[in-house]
Amino acid sequence: MVDPLNTDIGIADALNTWILYAVKREVKELVFVIGVNKSQSFEFPECVFNCESLTDLHLYLGSMYRSTLCLPESIHLPNLKSLKFEALRLYEDLMNDFFTCCPALESVTIRNCIMGDLQIVSHSLKHFTMVYSSFNATVSEVANSVLLFAPNLESFDIKCHPTQLFGLFLKSLVKADVEMVVQEKRNSPYTYSELPGKAKDMFAKAMMLMLEKFRSVKDLTLSSRFIQLRTYLSKDCAQAILYLLRISPKIESLSVRIDKDCLAEQPTGTYCDEINFPSENIEEYWKPGLTSQYEPLHLKVVELVDVNGSVDELRFIEVFLKYAVRLEKLVLYWNWDGSDNLMDRVMKFDEKLRSLPKASSRVSTLFY
Repeated sequence: MVDPLNTDIGIADALNTWILYAVKREVKELVFVIGVNKSQSFEFPECVFNCESLTDLHLYLGSMYRSTLCLPESIHLPNLKSLKFEALRLYEDLMNDFFTCCPALESVTIRNCIMGDLQIVSHSLKHFTMVYSSFNATVSEVANSVLLFAPNLESFDIKCHPTQLFGLFLKSLVKADVEMVVQEKRNSPYTYSELPGKAKDMFAKAMMLMLEKFRSVKDLTLSSRFIQLRTYLSKDCAQAILYLLRISPKIESLSVRIDKDCLAEQPTGTYCDEINFPSENIEEYWKPGLTSQYEPLHLKVVELVDVNGSVDELRFIEVFLKYAVRLEKLVLYWNWDGSDNLMDRVMKFDEKLRSLPKASSRVSTLFY
């Protein structure tokens, strides 16, 4: 006998009948999108989690309110390749066992979910995403720690605190998109500069340990919270990026977003049309970040998002133009803030950019 779908939203019988019919017809893709106006508890028929034909399962059972997903003790999904959980509250013990019962799993997406410790051991997994909205939760509510053993993982997209990444074993990783957040709990510090001294040290050490896991990455996207942009692209910030590139020799693509909202202090950088640039020797400006004066960088693509036309941004770009001998593309997404002199700034920035020395003869610059 199949247990009914236990909810109090008046559609349990209809859903239960539909699910049984789909499973009997050897369904391959199951997608449940149910909006609720309060927290619910969902217990699907056990046959859903023992359907041998199922290859794709997507459960979105909430919105601002998360529903609790009750998993059966018996799970067997031998052909499941893609799994998406959204707006769910997941029981830790059953969730960790769940992944071991999916030997063919290739893609996992966990979005806006609440759980305890998350442990995934999978040799088939190729794509992993775990993100959440800051409006609905804080990082401490999402997961206490994440242990991911996936030697064949190719792409990794996560938003978390660096101390959450308890273990990462990702030797085949090609692409990583990482948004590091500082705030662990509500009303706790939002930016790195607001942390007390001891917490700063712990955050920095955890972050450096995490960076070591990305040595094999070719395509890396970092959020601004990860590198803590304080005055646009200051020396300290940019030198941290250079260090990351130095310990990750396979990175070919770098994307950096400038997000004013995450700054403890608003940027005060001078615009490039207000001074004669360059005002100092580039080697002296970047010296702490370079191992040698002529160190070649292995990047092929550099992307800067929300450009404002500041001197720091121009200097940041200059080091890649001058040292990245394999650079093919420089992409600049401007912050179209509606200011009266914006087009003048764009034109002046472009003029100064064209005058900078380039190590690569193949580099093209794109403005958006």
